[in-house]
Amino acid sequence: MKIQTLWLALGLGLAVGCADKGDTAESSDEEADADADADADTDADTDADTDADTDADTDADASLSINVLADVGGTVYDDNCVGTITASDDGSTVSGSGSCSFSGDLAALLSGEQVGTLTGTTDGSTGSGQYEITTTVGASLTVDWTGTTDGTTMTGTMAGDTTIEASGLVIPVTYAGTFTYSN
Repeated sequence: MKIQTLWLALGLGLAVGCADKGDTAESSDEEADADADADADTDADTDADTDADTDADTDADASLSINVLADVGGTVYDDNCVGTITASDDGSTVSGSGSCSFSGDLAALLSGEQVGTLTGTTDGSTGSGQYEITTTVGASLTVDWTGTTDGTTMTGTMAGDTTIEASGLVIPVTYAGTFTYSN
């Protein structure tokens, strides 16, 4: 009788142990499935974010600096307009906008942000176009730019002479500047 009781106890213990293992295995499978679903969700979210950023090829708040020398009615003003530019580069077309502010001689005449529009083309290694600035007094200044890219960053330069009209004056302007944006 003791042997039968022992076998019965062992049999019940084994059955309970197997049932617990089965439940544990099933629970482990469910946990693994839940973990896999969470990983898939995370991967999908990460991939979607990376793809959206890569496809847009847009970088905000890149640097912009233009030195302006302007002869306003016989008084020469020399100042730097420093700010940011946001550009989109799809490998053939460049477009964007920017703004900069003067903090020296020209700040009294052109206070606040001078807003501009960047346009141009690129072949993937070089680029060119125009940056058209509308000043806070309503005068427009269009400057030509050329640039090179290392596949990661476009570096543009602009230099030349032009004139702008403001308050009935024709103002000779010499400019030299740079901008960068990631592409």
